[in-house]
Parts: sequence; structure tokens; C-alpha cells
Amino acid sequence: MHGLLARRSSWLVLGALVVALLSFGSVHPPPESRAARVQALESIIKCPVCNDVSIAQSDAAVARALRAKVVELVDSGRSNAEIERYVVGQFGPSELLRPQNPLVWLLPAALLGVATAGLAVVLIRRRRLRAVAAGLPEDEALVAAALARRSAEARS
Repeated sequence: MHGLLARRSSWLVLGALVVALLSFGSVHPPPESRAARVQALESIIKCPVCNDVSIAQSDAAVARALRAKVVELVDSGRSNAEIERYVVGQFGPSELLRPQNPLVWLLPAALLGVATAGLAVVLIRRRRLRAVAAGLPEDEALVAAALARRSAEARS
């Protein structure tokens, strides 16, 4: 019983550690320097006339103009969120390559958690069934004695 409790608690600690690391790893501080901010914004703003390409990767005229606008907005002191809202206001919500809805990040994590819990339940049940199928020596002795009595009664 003590070993089972230790194993369960170690799985709980492992699960908590995985959740903590995934949570910590998904939070990124905003870039500090002007050039880093411009580069980060250019990498998440989609080129309006291209297929799933950022303005940093595109050489289209619209992308060049939007890069210049991003530099202008950064230089004027606008925050990254304000610049993203400007782009969405001008071109629509599909112009950001980074999803805005937190469900996009939370849903896969929740599904992973449910799948992990389901796997744990299956493995625990399988272990219990194996233990029952193997039987204890005392159980085997009881079954053997009952079978011997039944065969003795059948002969009489």
C-alpha cells in the first residue's frame, strides 16, 4: 500500500511539474529594444496580399509599406498591443499570424490532460486486472480445495 501511494504521489508531482514547465515556457516577455520589437511585430503581422507569409518575409509593396508603418508606430511610442490592434483594424483579424483567442492554446493543453488522465486510468485498471488474474497463493489454495471437494462430492 505504501509503495502504491509513493508511486501515485510521484506521478502527481511529475504531472504538476509538466504543467508548471508548460505554463512557464508559454510566457515570453516582450522584446526590449526597438529593433527587437520591430522584428517581433514584423514576424507576426501577415502580409495582406500573400498566403501565410509575414511582412518580414515578403517583398510585396504592401508588406514594405506595412513594415514602414510598424517602424513609425514603434518610434511614436505605441505598444505592441496597440500596433496589433491597428493592423487588425486596417486589415482584419486574420492578419496576425499569432492566434488571439486563448482557447487556441488552452484547448490542446486540456486535451493533453484528459488524454493523460485516461491513459493513467487504463494502466491502473490493467495492473489491477493482471493482479487479479495472477491470483494470490492463498486464493489458489482455496480454489484447489473447493474443486477437490466438488469432485469428491460428485464421486459420492
